Amino acid sequence: MKTPLVPKVLLTRTVVERKEHVIAYASHVLSASERKWSTFDRELYAIVWSVRHFRHYLACHQFTIITDHKPLVGLKKLPLDHDPTGRRARWAIELDLYDWHIIHREGVKHLNADAMSRRPDTNSVESDSFSRGDVSTISVATQTTSIPLQAKLVSAHTQTLPVNKNVLLPMTVPSHTSSNLILIQSDWDVMEKQRSDPDLLVVFSWMETGRRPPLWRLRDASPYLRKLWTQLSRLIIHNGVLCRHVRNSFGDDALQVVIPTSLIPEILRHVHGHPSVGHYGLAKTLDRARRSFYWPYMSSDIAKHCSQCTACQSRRSPVPRPQAPLIPISPDRPFQIVAADITELPISTKGNRYVLVMMDLYTKFVNLYPLKNQTAVSVAGCIFDHYIPQHGVPEALHSDQGRQFESDLIKHLCNLLSIKKLRTSPYHAQCDGAVERF
Repeated sequence: MKTPLVPKVLLTRTVVERKEHVIAYASHVLSASERKWSTFDRELYAIVWSVRHFRHYLACHQFTIITDHKPLVGLKKLPLDHDPTGRRARWAIELDLYDWHIIHREGVKHLNADAMSRRPDTNSVESDSFSRGDVSTISVATQTTSIPLQAKLVSAHTQTLPVNKNVLLPMTVPSHTSSNLILIQSDWDVMEKQRSDPDLLVVFSWMETGRRPPLWRLRDASPYLRKLWTQLSRLIIHNGVLCRHVRNSFGDDALQVVIPTSLIPEILRHVHGHPSVGHYGLAKTLDRARRSFYWPYMSSDIAKHCSQCTACQSRRSPVPRPQAPLIPISPDRPFQIVAADITELPISTKGNRYVLVMMDLYTKFVNLYPLKNQTAVSVAGCIFDHYIPQHGVPEALHSDQGRQFESDLIKHLCNLLSIKKLRTSPYHAQCDGAVERF
């Protein structure tokens, strides 16, 4: 099992000749919080998740867990009282339901599981990078011949950009494309629409003259143009098409086509809703777009497009939120539970600004007591001097977590009179609904 960010596991069967035969493969992407766990916890979770996933194979059978994380060998002897979260204890209880033992295998010999995570992913890119050959997508028309690669980077002074021809482009543009490789459609007229875009037209003039104005002169310009101003040192005119120079994950040169504003909706539909894509989520759609295209604020545009996609929203199942069972307060006799709350009203002629509300949750009988302030001393004095002499000592006092009700004075009063103090959840007024509605 290997757990960098995606735990990968395979289920094997050892036959008479002591060879492992694969039955099934499985992998699981760790959540953002799970990635913050320690290495030991991530490796242990990989085992727990794998046992859950293959429980139909493993139940009522003895099996062996093979791991390259040696500290897990002593898993059954692991002291669980050092984990403040209780996570390891819960996992240990879950694993105790099975008949298993664990052995260690060095990483260099753990090839069948490690191969899935150690094999280089040529399609993985950084936020600004692209895989090999993706620059073939910058052609405006379909081409089957090699493309000369003498790209010039124009900034304040014109200079030649060093390019590795074997890296930037293949000798010919492939006649077909996969879902990870986006070819610019000839009917998009990228070159023509770039020249007709008012913001890109200004950028072309900057690059052709080799001069650009200071940023403060663009205070009235569009955010699109101001963002391009910051990227001017990366912009290149390649075969008449404005592109952005980046470096991929291999450290090699690559190009992104700068998309004019009029083409952005079409690009969004192409990278997200194309039949070969299958409506990827935000991360994959953004990654796919960055392989070939660039425009200012593309991350927010793609996020908005994915969140408003009708096909995605109609098929997306709501994520169930874990909720504890509701336990209603059901007193069976008067003054078993008395709820208290404080409300604020306009100042009266006597200088009272607050009202202490005391309600018996069985009879719903309410008493109101005016207060000049809502300090713990005032609240405790009102309960002790007025409510208790009138109705007697209640069995329990229920309130929110206001400072006056959680003070040491109220706690001391409740302990002195043997009153059980109950409280609501923080910022959840529904727990004290009867008195809150009043």
